[in-house]
Formats: sequence, structure tokens, C-alpha cells
Amino acid sequence: MNIKNRIFRLLNNWPAKLLSLTAAVLLFFFNRMVNREDNNLLVELSVKLRSGYTVSAPYKDKVLVTLMGDREDDVFKITAEDIEVYADLSSEQYAADGKYRVKLSYDKKLPESVTVTLDPLEVDISIEEAIEKSVEISPDFSGVPQEGFRLTFFELSPSLIQLVGPKSRLDKVGSIRTERIDLNGRARDFVVRVRLRSLGDFIEVNGSPIIEVSGKIEDFQVTKEFRDIPLDFTNLNDNFIPEVQQTDAVMVLKSSQGYLDQLSSSDLKLIIDCSRVAYPGKYVLEPSASVGADYQVVSFEPKSLIVDFILKESGGS
Repeated sequence: MNIKNRIFRLLNNWPAKLLSLTAAVLLFFFNRMVNREDNNLLVELSVKLRSGYTVSAPYKDKVLVTLMGDREDDVFKITAEDIEVYADLSSEQYAADGKYRVKLSYDKKLPESVTVTLDPLEVDISIEEAIEKSVEISPDFSGVPQEGFRLTFFELSPSLIQLVGPKSRLDKVGSIRTERIDLNGRARDFVVRVRLRSLGDFIEVNGSPIIEVSGKIEDFQVTKEFRDIPLDFTNLNDNFIPEVQQTDAVMVLKSSQGYLDQLSSSDLKLIIDCSRVAYPGKYVLEPSASVGADYQVVSFEPKSLIVDFILKESGGS
């Protein structure tokens, strides 16, 4: 009878009892949800490799980490820097080149009440045996020096650099360029320290990525011909008038392009020294060129002139 009574009592008014039980379960889970907190973090994925191996292709390098815990767990105090998410390829099974699907793990001591989920759970990672390769460094010059100057020599220290990376990628690398070196407006020698350009995420410089570049800036000399150069008679006796057969005096000068461009024939002279002319008549005289200190005379014509010196007529009776 006791058993029948118990069964009767259990089943008596069972819809209400079932409803009460359901409400209690729902209330329990609702209370848990109200007192639970979520913290979503975007964490950078690190890869652990065997010695002598390197990653050889792009992979998903960000992982969404969701922390769920009770309020007293303070999951919002945990930051992305507090958690390391990694793909471990350091075991013997990853001792060959290839593409592997790897389950992700994380390092962080958390209370047991905190639930951690990772998205994605696995990633595909390609690895290769790492090699070293020595390549030349190529400077990346831009711009032009000050007008009339040019870069005549440069030197890199060092001129070669060791690179480390997967063979499939290093086989395609013949040199590495520096970051841009600006020559605009330079008019003197220079020494600069400059960084090497990145060759991507999978190739590293074995050593310092900064080198020294020295350059020599020199005056750029060009030549230019000037015609109809004026004649200047010096030390001339006041009683004489020089007469010269019509001649085209020509002078070729050498200087920087900028200096030559601002010069005209009227700025030049062929000087004829008349100090030995004592009497009227014809004399053969040798001109000399007169130019400024910034110019070099390459040649001039004529090398000699026949000048007829005529006595001035007296003005009185």
C-alpha cells in the first residue's frame, strides 16, 4: 500500500508538478545566464615550429577567443595580451615540408568556471625547411641633386646581406632594396643610415636591417660655345684708334650647367694688350680670354689678330 500511495501521490496532479519542475529548471539556467559574462577577444596566432623550419605561405593569423565566466571571475579584466593562442608544429610528425591542418591550443590559467572557445578551432599551415642566402643590397635613390651637381659615386656598408626563409621564396630573390634615399637639392657628399625594405612575412634579414649609405656629390661640368665675344683693348694709347677686320670671336667654356645657363656672350671678353703699340700701323696681337672664377676656358678663337692702329686727327689749327 505504501508503494501504491507513493505512486498515487507522485502522479496526482502531475501536470502542475511537471510545470513547476520545468519552471525551476528554466529559472536555474536563467539565473546562470544572468550571472555569466562573455568577453570576446581577437588574439594573434603564433606558430611553434621545429628547429630549421619556417612558415612558407599565408595562414589565418587571428583567432576569436570567447571567455565565458561568472561575474566574480572578472573575465573582462583579461585582455588579448594575456592569452597566447598557438599552433604547435614542433613535434616529429611535422618534420617534412608540407601543408598541415593543426588544432589550436591556448596558454592561460583560468578558473574552472571559465569556458574558453576558439574560432577557428583548426588552421591550415604550410611549412618548409629554412635556408640562408646572401644577396646584394641595391640603394633606392630618388630625386635629383641641386642644379649643376650629380651623384658620381656611392658605397654601401654592408653591400651584402644574409636572408633566411623558405627555399621556394628565396629562390626568387636576387637582391634587396633599401628604403628611399632622397637626393633632392643635395650639393655635397652625404652619409645616411637607411632601413632595408621588407620582402614579406616569410623572409627575414639575418642581422641588422639598417645599413649605411655614403654618396659623393660633385659639380657636374659641361661645355658650351659662345659666339660674338666682345674685344677689349687694354693699355691703349689715347692717340690711337684700333681697327680690326670683322671677325667672329668664339669661346668654349666648361662649368656646371647652371652657371653656363646664366651666362651670355656679352658677359665675356677677349682682351688685347696694346702696351707694346708705340707707333701707328698694323700689329699682330694675341688675345687672352677673360672669364670668372667659376668657369674654365676650353678654347677660344682667334688666337691672333691683325690690328691696324690709326692716329687720331688733332682737333686744333
